[in-house]
Amino acid sequence: GCSGLESVEIPSSVTSIGDDAFHGCSGLESVDIPSSVTSIGDGAFYGCSGLKSVEIPSGVTSIGINAFNGCSGLKSVEIPSGVTSIGDYAFRDCSGLKSVEIPSSVTSIGTSAFSGCSGLESVKIPSSVTSIGNYAFYGCSGLKSVEIPSSVTSIGKYAFSGCSGLKSVEIQSGVTSIGEGAFSGCSGLESVEIPSSVTSIGQMAFAGCRGLESVVSLSKKPQVLDRYVFSSVGLSWVTLYVPKEAVESYKKAYIWKDFGKIVEMEEADPEVFGSLSLEFDEDCADVKVVSFEDGTLTLSIKVKEGHDFEGVYVNGVKVLGPKDNKASSVEAWWNEDGTVSISGLTEKSEVIVRFSGDNIKTAVKTIRADVSESWYEMSGRKLAGRPTRRGVYVHNGKLEMVK
Repeated sequence: GCSGLESVEIPSSVTSIGDDAFHGCSGLESVDIPSSVTSIGDGAFYGCSGLKSVEIPSGVTSIGINAFNGCSGLKSVEIPSGVTSIGDYAFRDCSGLKSVEIPSSVTSIGTSAFSGCSGLESVKIPSSVTSIGNYAFYGCSGLKSVEIPSSVTSIGKYAFSGCSGLKSVEIQSGVTSIGEGAFSGCSGLESVEIPSSVTSIGQMAFAGCRGLESVVSLSKKPQVLDRYVFSSVGLSWVTLYVPKEAVESYKKAYIWKDFGKIVEMEEADPEVFGSLSLEFDEDCADVKVVSFEDGTLTLSIKVKEGHDFEGVYVNGVKVLGPKDNKASSVEAWWNEDGTVSISGLTEKSEVIVRFSGDNIKTAVKTIRADVSESWYEMSGRKLAGRPTRRGVYVHNGKLEMVK
């Protein structure tokens, strides 16, 4: 290898960087790859441990096997949008790599593509990826969280094994198989959600995940497990969350029955956002909540004989009478179907519907609408609002499944 080479400028006439072109150039610190280059060959920069940064031009469509293997000084890399696959061992042992952005053009991540990247803290796998290769992120001990999109159908053997810093993993519905040892040795993993699409979980898939506190299984039928799937995990200390109708099945299923607690989940109503409580002093009308979503409350009001609708008040301010009127930052209106909608509700708004009648001056029906919701991911991270993706969340202290 050309260990004394420190920099190189590749002329614009070059369209491809051949196999092992700069293999072993450990002193190489920078390289300027021209926009004319469309492919980087196998082992092109293998062992260039002094290389700190590299800009891969937008015309590149393929990154070869071992292309940047052993580039331990490489801190960041941006893969262009034309690349469709990341070759086997492409960035293996790039221990200085802290972040990598994988474009939406990539459909597969090769075997050991990022294995040994111990400094890698975050990676976003795009929805274009359909498979994650064996050992793809093996030994990425700095990785803290990972989200596997619904486009992925299989997680390879030992794909995330040894990612000891990994605390949570979100596997979207679409994955059908979790490979052998896929998350083994992830000692910091606290929670994992297994979608109902998963039909196969390989042996030792979660072996050695000693920090595991909770497992969510969305399948209504317990998967058949190998005896070593949760090897070296104290299951008696772990809580298993399953669909309400499947609790008894899990309590009888091999391995699943060994969890310390098996807790049922409720299914969240996709139409509802927020929480309501209704109180009334006089039953002078039938007031029902049609919907409460994103701070907008819609009511059905049917006034009973002998009474009249007087108005809707929010926090003491009248926002709607028998005819449309608006006040303050809250808007209220009559809908064509006769229902009433009120928008702009904030934390713990109090909605009062007032009526008048022959024998009473004012009758009220009070609706307290609390829009200061609390939604948490299973990892404990608080969300800004209602989840936009399907999955299991803690909603106002209760475990709910959002579809």
